[in-house]
Amino acid sequence: MLIVGGGVVGCAIAYEARKRGASVLLLERQRIGGGASHGAGGMLAPQVESAGPGAALELGLRSRDLFAEWQAELPTSFDLDLSGILRVAHTEAAAAELRRRAEWQRGLGLAARICDPAEVTDLCPGCAEVLCGLWVPDGQCSAPRLTMALAQGATQRGAEMREGVVVTAVRTGGVDTTEGRISAGQVVVAAGAWSGLLTPAPVRPVKGQRLLLRQPDRLLGITVFGDHCYLVPKAGGRVLAGATEEPEAGFDTRVTVEAVGRLARAACALVPALGGAELVEAWAGLRPATPDRLPVLGRLPGYEGVWLATGHHRNGILLSALTGRVVADAVLHGRALPAACAPERFGARHQGGGR
Repeated sequence: MLIVGGGVVGCAIAYEARKRGASVLLLERQRIGGGASHGAGGMLAPQVESAGPGAALELGLRSRDLFAEWQAELPTSFDLDLSGILRVAHTEAAAAELRRRAEWQRGLGLAARICDPAEVTDLCPGCAEVLCGLWVPDGQCSAPRLTMALAQGATQRGAEMREGVVVTAVRTGGVDTTEGRISAGQVVVAAGAWSGLLTPAPVRPVKGQRLLLRQPDRLLGITVFGDHCYLVPKAGGRVLAGATEEPEAGFDTRVTVEAVGRLARAACALVPALGGAELVEAWAGLRPATPDRLPVLGRLPGYEGVWLATGHHRNGILLSALTGRVVADAVLHGRALPAACAPERFGARHQGGGR
């Protein structure tokens, strides 16, 4: 199996494929985990981010439940924390929406609890005054550490990974690269935002910017969603504040003053004491998005032995566990992939001919 892309999805497939005994070669155009997987918030948050039932929630829940297994078997820690996420409301309309979410989620048998202002303060002492909060049993991890743990786990099991190799074309039977043609019976394209340049898949880049802060007195101990940003506590007293969504930016990865200022103001409105936090890093990267914001997982129509595992948009970290398993099982054992993620759902205009 040849995998194009060394982000969290590519590394997850490499790891799961080696667990199943497959020969694996992974090619990464820059460095392993250096793209969106480096800057991601690492949230495992299918419940807190879902506005209603559907495929995105179902896939996210299935994947979230697999991370404990990875925690037990991967060679290094990736700071898994499934102690919950809090979403807060500052207006009556937002509070009504949180109550609606709690109701339908409980109707599905999921844990979801509405918190009064006192409970919100207990969970997040630094939080600004709110009308209510919604607590759900989601969580987070370190996205960079997860990616590197998967890469290390894959290589320890015998996978080969090459950095600095740019794939210029994907073909039936292999790929063309800056180092020549490489033949492979099965090719998996997990190239993130670049997948649409290599294949007819309807994947485009959506720029996102985020900040990394060092908080005073470690005042934030739980991931908090507000109206205009989310705050994710990280190791070493740091807090990740994100994130913008800029679909018009194309492949531009510049950090902008406007975005930094907007995120900083939103973070301070949510937790005022962050006004005294140190700005450790401002970062911008590219998420791979499809028209319906669900990933594309499956055979690339019109090509023999070419598979897509891309288009995860904001949920690459969350869906990496499920994606790694189901794609490895599909390629190696012919098992079915989630129907909601089938490449064919986008119609003939996105299907290329095998070259």
